[in-house]
Amino acid sequence: MNYHNFISKRLQPLLDGVLRDYTSQASDMYKQAQDNTKSKYTSRIALNAQSYDRHWTANERLYELALNYDDIVVDILSNKKNSFYTVIQQDNVVVTISQVSSPGEMVRNSKFRNNFAYRYGANRSLFDDQTFSVPSLDDTIYAVILHGPISQKDANIGFLNIATIDANFSEYSYNESLFELCSIKHPFKLSEAPVTPLDNGNAVTIKLKSGIDPR
Repeated sequence: MNYHNFISKRLQPLLDGVLRDYTSQASDMYKQAQDNTKSKYTSRIALNAQSYDRHWTANERLYELALNYDDIVVDILSNKKNSFYTVIQQDNVVVTISQVSSPGEMVRNSKFRNNFAYRYGANRSLFDDQTFSVPSLDDTIYAVILHGPISQKDANIGFLNIATIDANFSEYSYNESLFELCSIKHPFKLSEAPVTPLDNGNAVTIKLKSGIDPR
């Protein structure tokens, strides 16, 4: 079994459950974020607030959906003042969320992501002599949900992927569309509205229950 197939198989319980729920609600989630922004601002400052409202909404939605599953450990952590993120764990997969400008953009090299990537053995050994090694069956892997809007002018959902990161934060060793993995039709025709870079400025970046310790 190669690395890609191993990760796909490891993610399957999540794809059959909470990630399918999350993906099916992604469009509504982004519309909710837009409504939240519009309710607070009436000027062009709203454009600067959109990424923050998407961040909060995306993390809150994952948290709420994960609470429906008895076999998922879920919590919201504080990374720094006024910055929170959701972390879920099902069996030996830990997942957080990041907003990026395109599906291939590398997430920021933050302290909590570094801690997760270092803690879980699958990620420490991903990049070895330019080849990705297959984790052992008892290794816990760390995955990141990547999301972003269609463009700066179109705040609808542009993409929703799930990825694993190599130990050096230099590339994704696995990066697939959740719409495709969950066999859910993308709500928008992206060929007519391609994803373009989004200036997130200082993008915001997530207390752990037993079983999840990022230190």
